[in-house]
Amino acid sequence: MAALDGLPLSAADSTTIMGASHMDAEQIYQNLDDQSKSALSNPNCTGAFYNAEQSVYAGSGWSAVRNQYSQQGDASDPNHMVVFQAVVAFSSAEDRRQGRGTEGTCGKRSLSAKGKGKGIENTDPR
Repeated sequence: MAALDGLPLSAADSTTIMGASHMDAEQIYQNLDDQSKSALSNPNCTGAFYNAEQSVYAGSGWSAVRNQYSQQGDASDPNHMVVFQAVVAFSSAEDRRQGRGTEGTCGKRSLSAKGKGKGIENTDPR
């Protein structure tokens, strides 16, 4: 669905919003992720941490997705920042309601994940 192509934030927009010095953006993917092998500290908040996760949208009738990861530095950098963004289209509002969303249930919670020998932690949930 071409209508989604221009919706993800640019690296420059992410840099400004996050107050970073420079964020690098990966390519934009057109599929959902499978992070099922990651150990998330609160599995009920999967959609808040992995916003383009297959398990979150399973059975929802989603029809298209644009998914991107941007970061500043790496995990050893004290100024390391990560932005995960996704835009998901549904055939109808009813289809959207079938998904397993986490809106309103995971805000202001610290989450961490460990997978493939590396850990990620969200210590500043907004």
